Amino acid sequence: MDLQLKLSKQANLKGIKYMRLNKKMTTNEDQKDTNLSLEEFAEEFNSKNIPTFKESITNRILQLANESGLTTSRLAIKSGMPPATLYDIVQTKNTKLPNLLTVKRLCDTFNISLAEFFDTDEINNAPTE
Repeated sequence: MDLQLKLSKQANLKGIKYMRLNKKMTTNEDQKDTNLSLEEFAEEFNSKNIPTFKESITNRILQLANESGLTTSRLAIKSGMPPATLYDIVQTKNTKLPNLLTVKRLCDTFNISLAEFFDTDEINNAPTE
């Protein structure tokens, strides 16, 4: 896969807008345009640590578990699911999002509402996949 195609797919996942212009990549960030070579764009892009929506959900689950003093195994058991299910959800290689019922079970375990679960800057600003 050529560099431009690879970067375009990765940029779309991370919500970075860009377009190809005369063999240069143009980023539109903070409402200013900067013309970059493909290599410069790759370096800038890879230096950004923008979590995807899936990563934001995972981070939220792990944050709440940590605050509650629960391991993922204990959280899964208290939420009424097999530990392997929660492990699959929080595994970074897995791109599958948990279903709403699973998130609701986790919220019940944390004694928070779904609204409280999803109302974080990281989740609200995360690019959709």
